[in-house]
Amino acid sequence: MRIQTAVMFSLILTFPPARGFSTDSKPLGINEALSAKEFADREPLALSPDGKWLAYTLSNPKRRLIAKLSGSVEFTPGGVPTEWAYGSIWLTDMENKQARQLTSDQSSSWAPVWSPDGKQLAFYSDQNGTAQLWIWNKVENQSHVVSAATTRSFFGFETPQWSSDGTQILAKLLPEKMSISEAASLLSGKKDSANADRAPGVTAKVFVSQPSSIGVAAPSNAWTNEELADLALVHVRSGHINRLLHKEKIRGYWLSPDGAFIAASILKGERRQGSQVVLYDLVLISIKTLQTRVLAQDLAMPYGINVSWSPDGRWLSYIAAAQSTSQLTDGECRFIRISDSKIIKPIIDGPANFAHDYRSPAWNGSSTSVFLISSQDIWEISTNKMQAHRIASLPGYQITEFVGSGPGRIALTEAGSIIVRTYDPQSKLRGFYSIDLATGRAHKLLQDARWYGRSTEGLYDMTSTPDTRVIVYGAEDAQHSRDLFVTRTHFENNERVTIINPQFEGHRFGTAVVIDYKDDKGSPLHGALLLPPAQRSGERFPVIVWVYGGSNGSPRINRFGLVGSGVENMQLFATRGYAVFFPDAPLAGHSPAADLAHTIMPGIVRLRELDMVDAERIGLMGHSYGGYSVLSLITQSTIFKAAVASASAGNLIGMYGHLSPTGDSFGVGWCEEGQGLMAGTPWQYPQRYIDNSPFFFLDKVQTPLLLIHGGADETVPPYLSGEIFVGLRRLGKETVLALYEGEDHWEGSWSYSNQLDYSQRILNWFDTHLSRNVAK
Repeated sequence: MRIQTAVMFSLILTFPPARGFSTDSKPLGINEALSAKEFADREPLALSPDGKWLAYTLSNPKRRLIAKLSGSVEFTPGGVPTEWAYGSIWLTDMENKQARQLTSDQSSSWAPVWSPDGKQLAFYSDQNGTAQLWIWNKVENQSHVVSAATTRSFFGFETPQWSSDGTQILAKLLPEKMSISEAASLLSGKKDSANADRAPGVTAKVFVSQPSSIGVAAPSNAWTNEELADLALVHVRSGHINRLLHKEKIRGYWLSPDGAFIAASILKGERRQGSQVVLYDLVLISIKTLQTRVLAQDLAMPYGINVSWSPDGRWLSYIAAAQSTSQLTDGECRFIRISDSKIIKPIIDGPANFAHDYRSPAWNGSSTSVFLISSQDIWEISTNKMQAHRIASLPGYQITEFVGSGPGRIALTEAGSIIVRTYDPQSKLRGFYSIDLATGRAHKLLQDARWYGRSTEGLYDMTSTPDTRVIVYGAEDAQHSRDLFVTRTHFENNERVTIINPQFEGHRFGTAVVIDYKDDKGSPLHGALLLPPAQRSGERFPVIVWVYGGSNGSPRINRFGLVGSGVENMQLFATRGYAVFFPDAPLAGHSPAADLAHTIMPGIVRLRELDMVDAERIGLMGHSYGGYSVLSLITQSTIFKAAVASASAGNLIGMYGHLSPTGDSFGVGWCEEGQGLMAGTPWQYPQRYIDNSPFFFLDKVQTPLLLIHGGADETVPPYLSGEIFVGLRRLGKETVLALYEGEDHWEGSWSYSNQLDYSQRILNWFDTHLSRNVAK
């Protein structure tokens, strides 16, 4: 018998608006939050060489969601990656700050890149129905398609790349003679060799395991077919296509400055199925002879893009990361001499970790040095001596990024300094410092309570002219959404150049403060507390604790909405009279359930001591691993009056044994080497798996629980929420399961109607269980 838990669109109309609590400001509407435009993720800003024009992509989540382009579909029928569907190219005149929309909202356009002379702008667009390479001519103010070939970019960093003379563009294209629908079938894994010869009428889907499959370096993950493409040079005037790599899983690609070679990273798969350690081969293609040679094999890199050319084209440098868990643990820089393909490991004067999801070694203009970041230090490697030495250090600060004109390039000031972005973990302030390369001395340029950069992807929303005379950067704070700013005087005078969400201008948003406390062992921890905008003396607010094990919440104090945008914008709660607390939750060992209680519960105790928080009205909420964190906490404490667990796994054994429709077993690596933190199999550590599975302790739960799950979630299968629901129902506990059929793992990619329902359902849940009448 099937239990009906599907949420239907018609239910949205029956929901009364959430009452909320005392506030003098207008609540942020759910529709307003879901309609907010965003700068395209992981896509570089395009500043013209003269610094006079800025091009960027704005995504329109609402249009994408209404079109039901969820994360379960990787590409539109026209070949546009769903994350960039209904994005549009915008141009800002840096002199008068006037912005204009270059492409229509009715089409999808993304990845603008200026030609070397600054007269043309290349970008991808489906204005003709399919994703193609386009060019806008600044002088003529006209756009035209360059080639009829379908492009095949997937990530934002896979932008067009101009040749140095501006005559050709390097791009990923759909494999020759392959249709978009054929590519889609490869991505979905429909062509399975184990099932290809079954007789008509037979519905058996067969999966085969061979003894040799243990430890195989390159499993056949269907999802990696999203990278399957040809790498080609497209002639700008004629549209002629020269395909250099054919039907390969291409991730990164780099045209040498002299135009003689192309380097590319080819995705091979995981080191072992489910290990989450992704391996790449680095290859070099001669444009003249079309010969391809492998420069390095089995490089462990998160996205395969930690590679850069020296400006003179003589060297390739890269950072290879060794991964033992979901976190990067090591990163070393290597050099490849193009003349003989020799790999050189520099001598490093001291311990350093250069690993980063996206950053590549940054070259100076003379090709004599590479600069790298290791936490609070800046390192330089000379190509003459191949020795690395620390040239500057900012004790107590984290150096988060170089200011440069593009990935793999460092921008030098006239005074021979570089500019870096910084973060102070103690004060939570962020800013920019100038570092003198000759002396290593640091000079503070700007430091304040704003968030500069987007997490690990911060290098993509910051750019400059090569001489740093013009620097553009993104910034936000707790009360203001992200926009772009420009400085021409090294941060003495900063101007806002975009207003992408004018609907927020009239709102009064909540403010954020840092709460200090100590864990059970006396180690200092912190949490970000977002307070309602209207605060009266003596008034106490109900509080919602947002949790995500292994993540520190306090650094996000200056992020707009604290957690994220859209449905995860915590201003939805703050503007309705709730406080929202995001505590630090470090996990160190193989007992995450207990560790969560040891780190988070002392923060709750500290929270209850504050006059502004109502100690009797505390709710708990989390998504994905945060959902697991919620389940772990409510099985260990009865302090919470209501909880919401979204896309949660409460049974690590069930998570371990999940088999996807394409035969993948994501849960194996997740449990053994990833966030699960079990460090082995259930047969090695059966009690460890049980002790850290909330399912086995549901009899301890006293908190009303709302479970939410996407019915098509292949990351955390929905049956895991079903197990929790069935268990709590059997025990007679108060619980609701909302299963959104057809939706995938992250609610931010769900359809617009389901996101509306999701948000309103959670607001109503907390409004019902945290109201004064119920609590008292």
